[in-house]
Amino acid sequence: MDLYLIRHGQSGSGKNIGLGLSPNGTNKKTLTAEGVIEIERTGNALKTLNIIPDAIITSPLEHARQSAEIVGSILSANNRGTDRKPKKKKKLRSVQVWNDLAPEGERALVYKNLAKFKYDSKILVVGHEPFLTRMAADIVSSSSSLNTHRGVRRSGLYINPNLGDGRSKHRRSIVLKRSGLARISITSMNPKLKGELRWLLTPMLLKGISLIKTSKKKKGKKYQKIFQYPPITSSTDFKTTSKTKSTVSAINQ
Repeated sequence: MDLYLIRHGQSGSGKNIGLGLSPNGTNKKTLTAEGVIEIERTGNALKTLNIIPDAIITSPLEHARQSAEIVGSILSANNRGTDRKPKKKKKLRSVQVWNDLAPEGERALVYKNLAKFKYDSKILVVGHEPFLTRMAADIVSSSSSLNTHRGVRRSGLYINPNLGDGRSKHRRSIVLKRSGLARISITSMNPKLKGELRWLLTPMLLKGISLIKTSKKKKGKKYQKIFQYPPITSSTDFKTTSKTKSTVSAINQ
């Protein structure tokens, strides 16, 4: 299983009382305009990387739900190929809301529910800090010490196995910034989730990835314009003038 963790985009000044777990809780925080832009970049980066999750799961808080829905809408939109026909893509199911992804939720229950998915699934989780980084540390440090060290070498990161339990001097060895993305490759699901941290992408890196497709489109249109010639109606219409020769020479160079 590939587990993708996304922190929500920037949210406004609202109050979350009860954080969605209590029937009497209030949830007034929503994404700001900047937050929408941030999370759209993350969604576009995932689309550029051709990552289509089998499920999108979110915290019940409004700004997290908004983030999940924005990413979902971007990933479910049809791309058009060179023949201008929509490419066939796996249809995304509706976003699932898990109350235990709220900041005071039970991580153990989240792991239990994640283990119900198929081993080859791609699952995208949208949530909050420090819940997500503690979750990542739990899963990565659950592996044997040998596998953990291998995962650390591959990712180039130090992972504190005590992250989130309150006993470590450095509680946050992993930092997932707003609209940032982490990818964990799950190597075992029973008796508990074990995996290796493969990616930890900042919003700046995701912005760069999201722009790759845009730049390719612009480049494609540019070359399409260069090589677009008027139709030849008869053999007499085609004359090798000095201007044509210079154009052909420039292209060959």
